[in-house]
Amino acid sequence: MKLTKHTSLLISDIAIYELNHHLPSKLKGVIPQISSVRNNQVTCRMSSQKSDHSGDNSIINCKRLEAEHLYNNLEQSVKNVDKLTFVVNVLKIARAVFNENKKFKAINKCSKKRTPEEHLYALKKWSDLDTYLETGKIEDHHIRLMKLVKLSLGNCGEQSSVVYALLHKYGFNPEIVNYETPDRLFDHQVCRVNIDGEEYIVDPWSNTISCQDNYISQLENKLLKWEQGNKMVVLDEKYLHEFYEDKLSDDHRLRSSEVHKLKIVDSGHPNDEKNIVEPDFFDLISEVLSR
Repeated sequence: MKLTKHTSLLISDIAIYELNHHLPSKLKGVIPQISSVRNNQVTCRMSSQKSDHSGDNSIINCKRLEAEHLYNNLEQSVKNVDKLTFVVNVLKIARAVFNENKKFKAINKCSKKRTPEEHLYALKKWSDLDTYLETGKIEDHHIRLMKLVKLSLGNCGEQSSVVYALLHKYGFNPEIVNYETPDRLFDHQVCRVNIDGEEYIVDPWSNTISCQDNYISQLENKLLKWEQGNKMVVLDEKYLHEFYEDKLSDDHRLRSSEVHKLKIVDSGHPNDEKNIVEPDFFDLISEVLSR
């Protein structure tokens, strides 16, 4: 798989098998199982075994099953698949790591799929972590990232850090890249990796991979899609109530038409270290994907 300088790859949110809404009553409680694995893709089937969950917990998502399979086979796939396909698989894994509490993970995305109470819960989790950080108990990137993964909390920076760590482990030379608007009202972090002489931007927050020259237009298209689906990115948490009251001002959100203003302000390695995590981090990812 190769992208030319004038094309880009948009990784959609399509799973092999996924139900996005409540199941019909006759299927309540059934759980998915892996049916087959072919070309590194996981196909799921429904099991007649009943689970102990109901209601919202009955929503079935096989993305984590697929990600777990991909993660367990990274050592083999890095030898057998082309580099871009490998990076796509890493993107899927990074997103799945934070999808356990999908409604709570990102505090700057607003969607009517979660309630104001759920968003406040996410804010509290982040606030608790910030307080923990301020005590000086978390001093390096590795420990901070471990705690966030355990909480299933991850915004653009955390998700990109997982991509970075995995790519570094398997022999790539990734960088963390920071974008910012001139007014500094919005900043964004992604991972950059060179594949066969071409620079690619890997953005798990927006679920996109593209050549660097096309990244901003890709992100603009993604935000336009979100806007059409009533999903907004607020510039500050103090504006959250405006969204849930249907009063969000255009000045208080990142508009798709403003994305072109994002510019790279710096890039490099977190903490000036190429290896930002310890071996136990990768054990934690395996644990999170399997729970």
